[in-house]
Amino acid sequence: MAARRIVAFAADHGVVAEGVSPWPPSVTAQMVENMRRGGAAVNALARAAGASLTVVDVGVAAPIAPGGGLVGRRIRAGTANIARGPAMTRKDARAALRVGIELADCAAADGVRMIGLGEMGIGNSTAAAAVTAALTGRPAAAVTGRGTGVDDAMLARKVRAVERALRVNRPDAADPLDVLRTVGGLELGALCGLTLGAAARRLVVDVGVAAPIAPGGGLVGRRIRAGTANIARGPAMTRKDARAALRVGIELADCAAADGVRMIGLGEMGIGNSTAAAAVTAALTGRPAAAVTGRGTGVDDAMLARKVRAVERALRVNRPDAADPLDVLRTVGGLELGALCGLTLGAAARRLVVVTDGFIATAGAALAVRLRPAAGGYLVAGHRSSEPGHAALLAALGARPLLDLELRLGEGTGAAAAFPLIAAAVAALREMATFESAGVATRPARDGGGGLPAA
Repeated sequence: MAARRIVAFAADHGVVAEGVSPWPPSVTAQMVENMRRGGAAVNALARAAGASLTVVDVGVAAPIAPGGGLVGRRIRAGTANIARGPAMTRKDARAALRVGIELADCAAADGVRMIGLGEMGIGNSTAAAAVTAALTGRPAAAVTGRGTGVDDAMLARKVRAVERALRVNRPDAADPLDVLRTVGGLELGALCGLTLGAAARRLVVDVGVAAPIAPGGGLVGRRIRAGTANIARGPAMTRKDARAALRVGIELADCAAADGVRMIGLGEMGIGNSTAAAAVTAALTGRPAAAVTGRGTGVDDAMLARKVRAVERALRVNRPDAADPLDVLRTVGGLELGALCGLTLGAAARRLVVVTDGFIATAGAALAVRLRPAAGGYLVAGHRSSEPGHAALLAALGARPLLDLELRLGEGTGAAAAFPLIAAAVAALREMATFESAGVATRPARDGGGGLPAA
C-alpha cells in the first residue's frame, strides 16, 4: 500500500456564540493538544491504518505553539459569527485554500499517495451545515445535525443560527469562494485547498476506503466428495457428508486458534453456490424463493427466472426442515456451506471473532447460529452484498454490516475489507485518551462561567 497521510486542520468558529454547542471554544485547543500528544481517536486509527498524521492550526482562537507534530499556519483567531455577518474576508478564504494546497504539495514531496481529510473545531458542524445548505439548496433543518452532545433545544438554536447565517449573508452558490467566505470556516477552506492540491498531484483522496488484505497461498485438501448433487432433483448430500463438512470447518478453527489467530474471516468459492445459499435462506427464513434469489455473477433476466424456479423446485422436492439446520444443509445446501457452518461453530467455541463475507458465507454462519444460537455473539457482519438474500439473512441474524459497497465477489473479500475497520475500532478503544486524561473539558460550559449564552 502506498504511503498514506491524514491532514487535520483545526480552527474555531464565532457562531458558537449563538449557543450551538455545549462545549466552549477552549476545547478546540485542548483537543489539538491531545492530538499532538497522540491520545485522540484519529491518532489511534491512523496508527492502525499505517498512516502518518499532520495537525495544522489554521485558526484556533487560543494561541498554540507549533512543533511536536503541529504545523502552525494560523490565518486569524477563528471566524466571525456567521449568524451576524460573513465568516471571513475573501483574502482569508484564499489564504486558507493556499494552506491546503501547500500541505498537499508537502505530502506529494514526501512520497504520500493517499491523503485523508480531517478537522477539529468546536462549532464547525454548524458552518458545515450552512455551507451544505448553500451549495445544495436544501433547507437548514434538513442538513443540520446534533454534532456532539446537542439536546433538542440546542439543535433548534443551531438550525435557527444556520437559517439566519444564510439570510444575512446570502452566499452565492455559483461562487464557492463566496460560500466559504460568508458561511464557511478556515479549516473548511484548508480542506478545500488540500483536495484541490491533491487532485492536481494526482493523489487519491481517502474519505473512507478500507485497505485490502492479501490472501495466503496455501491450499488445504479436505475433499469430501466431488460436489453436491442437483438440489432441484433431490438432496444435495447425505447427512454423513453434511457432518463431515462441519468437522472440516471445526478442524480449521482449531488450527487457527492454535496458531494464535483471534479473528477469522469467512470466504468461499463455487459456481452455483448462490443458488444453494438462496435455497438455504428461503428454508431458514420462510421467505419466498423470488425474494431471496439474486443474479449472482453475469445472470440475465431469463437465467434469473430459471434460477428462481430451481430454488422453488429444490424446496418443493426436498422439503427441508427449518427446525433441523443439518437437514437444511443436507437437502439444499453445499459442502462449503457446511464447512463455513463448522468454522463458525469452532471459532465461537474458541472465542474467536468471526467476520462474515457476503451472501454465501452468511448462509453458512446462519446455519451455525440455528444450530447453536450462542455462536451469534461472535459474529461481525463484514458487509452487505447486493444479493437480496443477504439482507434477509442479516435481518434474521440481527446483524448490522460494517460496509455496504454493493460487492458481489465472495471469496472472503468483504471480510478482508472489514478487517482494518475492526482493527481500527480496537485500536481506538485501547489507545484513545479519555477527556479526563487528556485534560479536555468534561462538562458543558455554564452561564456566568465564560460559557455559552442561555437558550
